[in-house]
Amino acid sequence: MKLKLFIMGLMLLFGSVSADVQLHVLKGDALQSYLPQITEFCHTFYAEYPYLYTGEASDYECYINFTLTQSGEACLAIDENKLVGLATGISLSESRANYRDPFVSKGMDISSLYYIGEFGVLNEYRHQGLEKQLFQKLAAKAKETGTYEALIISEIENWKYDPSQPEGFEPMENFWKSMNFERLPLSFSVLWRNIDDQEETVHTLFFWKHLLN
Repeated sequence: MKLKLFIMGLMLLFGSVSADVQLHVLKGDALQSYLPQITEFCHTFYAEYPYLYTGEASDYECYINFTLTQSGEACLAIDENKLVGLATGISLSESRANYRDPFVSKGMDISSLYYIGEFGVLNEYRHQGLEKQLFQKLAAKAKETGTYEALIISEIENWKYDPSQPEGFEPMENFWKSMNFERLPLSFSVLWRNIDDQEETVHTLFFWKHLLN
């Protein structure tokens, strides 16, 4: 009994993913059946700080459909049929133009870059090691192809100058640094309307890079 309590204490202190959470990397038809869950997940996750994106779950369909291209795939974290974590990946050459263009303008070979798009874990599953597992599983799949030299992600940085930042907020930047990503001098801007705002505002996303070696 004492040993069991000791182990439980370690899990609470250092974080441990529940044995019920299963990770699956899916593509094509196998992935398509999960699209309703994926769009609903994104709707929930990106409504939170710092994204605060307002809109309907269906708004994400155009983004998620890129995952169904030849190079696209997704790592899903499932707990008793519930999607609790997500990481999507695709060759940057098959991604949306606003993600590709900053790299193309610098003459970079975008076919050698693997873009991790949607990435997140539901609040009650965070800080238990699930983010790391999602990243490592998707990164391993990208590396297995022998096609990619690096992984690319993009993150907003509005929290850096936001006086209303929630107490205890931990930016994803900290996680990406721990996974050996480095910030690039590349960015792009998009418009969306934040929750509680009346009009769309400009949001700038900065790219980060992780070398595969």
